[in-house]
Amino acid sequence: MKKQQNLLRVKTRKTVSKPQKSKLTVLGLISAMFVMAFSCTSMGQLWWKQAFAFFDLQTKPIAEEQYPLNIYTLSVGKADAIVISCEGEYALIDAGTVDKAEDVEVALKQIQADKLKVAFASHPDHDHIGGLPHVLQNLPAECFVQPDFPEELTKNNEEQKKLEDILQKENITITKAKRGDIFQVGSAKIEVIGPVEEYVSTNNYSLVLKLTYKDFSMLFCGDIEEKAEIDLLKANADLTADVIKIAHHGSKTSSSKAFLQAVEAKYAIISTGADRNHLPRTEVLQRIEEQGLMIYRTDLEGTINVSYAENKITITTEKVK
Repeated sequence: MKKQQNLLRVKTRKTVSKPQKSKLTVLGLISAMFVMAFSCTSMGQLWWKQAFAFFDLQTKPIAEEQYPLNIYTLSVGKADAIVISCEGEYALIDAGTVDKAEDVEVALKQIQADKLKVAFASHPDHDHIGGLPHVLQNLPAECFVQPDFPEELTKNNEEQKKLEDILQKENITITKAKRGDIFQVGSAKIEVIGPVEEYVSTNNYSLVLKLTYKDFSMLFCGDIEEKAEIDLLKANADLTADVIKIAHHGSKTSSSKAFLQAVEAKYAIISTGADRNHLPRTEVLQRIEEQGLMIYRTDLEGTINVSYAENKITITTEKVK
């Protein structure tokens, strides 16, 4: 069995060096001022994130279970796996690729999840449903939810077939979500607000989910592209949210300016990893930054936990920001 990755508890590395006495030269002072100024720029912040990620510098555990609501975007490469914990009940949105299935299971066990209130498959692509069969075999789910897509879209999809076989074996009924359906996890309400039209691609058939808990809200967009975004805007869907899980791992075909403006979020989370597509794309990051959102990325900061309590949003990352 491969070594299981601990996604919610991390080690702290400390480096201790003996201080040396020296006079601060003018050159040293100028260099320090330059570094400080550079670090305040967006380019500088990105450079530091990449440096920390490269050297795998880590700080503190991200599991903050004293909060009534925790939303973990797991670091599973260019894929999606999101765990929702609310008042002792748990939900899962996607489970990454097949090779990350055990990691997702371990992450659930770390927060003492013994069963799932609901498991969502945003859409039937391998980087979203690949790990679901393993997880659902080892963790019972009361409800399984997927989009109501045409069967011909998945007729040659081996991952979807394997998933359906496991659901049948575990006696879990497939719920084909419709716009307006609501699922409860603790006191958190998860509403299906998309898809609103029929499509020819699985990406645009992605479930668009809005979680609401007291005064907090978060939008999950699967892999929807601009066509589905436009349709949501035309349908006058309530997209407003404090946090947005950016669609399609930061691909340039998603996260249009009009869509981001409608969401009005303060924070953006991108789940991605190194691959040939070089995600997230620079133009997407620029569009997000132009809207004034603070960006968090699993490829640079590891697993990301959004916590909420007493009108306060706390975002904790696995690796140093």
